[in-house]
Amino acid sequence: MSEVETFTFSVHAGWFELLNKAASSMQIDQCDHYTNLLSVNNRRKDLHQLRDLLHNLTEQSHDVTFAIKAAKFITPLSFSSFSLALCTAPTVEQLLLNAVEYTPLLGSPLRLSYHLTVTGDAELWLINNEPFNKANYVSHYGVLFYISVLVELIQQAVRIPLRCLEVKLTEWPIEHKYKAFMEQHLYCTVSVDSAIQKICIRRSELLINLPAHEPNLYASQQILVRKQLTILGKKDILLQIYQYLDPLPNLQGINGNKVATALSVSFRTLNRRLAQQDSSFRLVLDKYKLEKALILLSKNEHSISEVAYIVGFSDSSCFSRFFKKWTGYTPKTKF
Repeated sequence: MSEVETFTFSVHAGWFELLNKAASSMQIDQCDHYTNLLSVNNRRKDLHQLRDLLHNLTEQSHDVTFAIKAAKFITPLSFSSFSLALCTAPTVEQLLLNAVEYTPLLGSPLRLSYHLTVTGDAELWLINNEPFNKANYVSHYGVLFYISVLVELIQQAVRIPLRCLEVKLTEWPIEHKYKAFMEQHLYCTVSVDSAIQKICIRRSELLINLPAHEPNLYASQQILVRKQLTILGKKDILLQIYQYLDPLPNLQGINGNKVATALSVSFRTLNRRLAQQDSSFRLVLDKYKLEKALILLSKNEHSISEVAYIVGFSDSSCFSRFFKKWTGYTPKTKF
């Protein structure tokens, strides 16, 4: 059995490398257990171990901003072809689009989604595909680490920090006084109480040329990344389900048997593979409906009744109850 198959959720080993560098800079005395986890011997590692290690190093450092500080150690090679492709992209906009396309390489269950507002500003949404009925595999520290790394990668690629980069969070996971630290450390503004985690970049900065763009290097890294995605996609059942659902005009009548048939497996096999990720088809579909609803509502092009139909609900009241249950907001909220 391969590495990807043995982990409930797998992540790129580069995350451990960043923690290793941060721990060394703070002269944290790493016991054998930490050292074994930090050793980067394989491309894919276990998300559970990353979550626990980040928590333990934060505790040992007595510094709740450890995740933010660790992000500063990223380089164009930290995530191999993923980060190198982003840093050598031609523009900020292309960097963001590549980040979304290649994000499965960073690790599941988080993924990115790209959106343009009515004013043409870009938003990079952080979608958490964890099962609804399970304790979070991705901790608050983990979300902060993930977003901080993305912001730092963008700012390093531009070299002269973007003036209007904004991070919007659903909640602030540590003491409020440290919000200013993140803003100063990563050259961004941070706001809280958003319905979804996102990084926002002004339209005027999307076409900024990246100084490290090199067409041949960029093209070669894209080939490598897409080859890695193909290999990973054969192992990742969540990716396969999303790739089937994405092109559909609506989710009316979608069920596990239809999806299983499309993926050339039995429904029993589909659910067995999802059970290995502590999930089920019903839970995956609910998560997908929520994500699609958020996207449609943000565009403000459909009524709530139309959104309800597109994501597979028989009426808007049923959809509203579902939406409020999982987000704490009503569909009428402006996203």
